[in-house]
Amino acid sequence: ILPKEIIEKPSIVGYVLAQVRIIIKNVPTFDFNLTNQTINQSSTFVLDVNCSDIDSGDTVTYYDNFTGFEINRTTGLINQTNFNQSFVGNNTINITCSDSLFNTSQVFVLTILNVNDAPVLSSIGPQIATEGSLFTLDVDATDTDGDNLTFSASTTLFTINPANGLINFTSSLSQVGNYT
Repeated sequence: ILPKEIIEKPSIVGYVLAQVRIIIKNVPTFDFNLTNQTINQSSTFVLDVNCSDIDSGDTVTYYDNFTGFEINRTTGLINQTNFNQSFVGNNTINITCSDSLFNTSQVFVLTILNVNDAPVLSSIGPQIATEGSLFTLDVDATDTDGDNLTFSASTTLFTINPANGLINFTSSLSQVGNYT
């Protein structure tokens, strides 16, 4: 005969045998330490970041915090040619390797040296100056480096204002002809 409390409140009595397997989950590791790098602004920067994860089946994914290049998410390869002016100087870059459960990071400094790009002269085109009349031409140029520009001309026909590129002269009868 079963006790009254078992009949009114049924329950299961017995054993359950279970096996629990505890595994070690490892953090991915960098295969080599990232070191500080220095390059010219117009050079190609190549860095093959390699991380490993000893856990079988884990896939390592790569990330960075720098907008000046893209790291290949699956291979860790960085391959960037030319950096715009805003990246000139010291850039602290954090590279992260992830196996979707754990992350590991290393930081390095990428120093990008300024390359002085030549200024670009705006198109001038053919000009006509009339003898005895005032001739004026505003020569324009731009410089991607933001350097101050100085204008000069190799001619005895006129002078150019070195600060703003303004040509302003009145030609004489002795100057009539074609000039380059």
